[in-house]
Amino acid sequence: MKKKTFGVYVIFGTGASKQFDEEGKVDLTPDDGSVDLHEFETEEERTAFIDGVNCASGWLESSFLLTEYAKVTKTRISLKTK
Repeated sequence: MKKKTFGVYVIFGTGASKQFDEEGKVDLTPDDGSVDLHEFETEEERTAFIDGVNCASGWLESSFLLTEYAKVTKTRISLKTK
């Protein structure tokens, strides 16, 4: 049985982060930024990682999407809809 992980997509870059914040979706390979998946063994580790990225946010723009709320296709990531 596969062990449950706690993941988060981090959308880096002003253009990519703005697109995600405004539209709820962004290309997996945006022209202005990047989308990276990070997975952790506990929710606490994931939260600490997000807090760390937020502390550095003065250096670059970023947005977060927890994997449980993500819809991923071959080319795009977006918020799941009901």
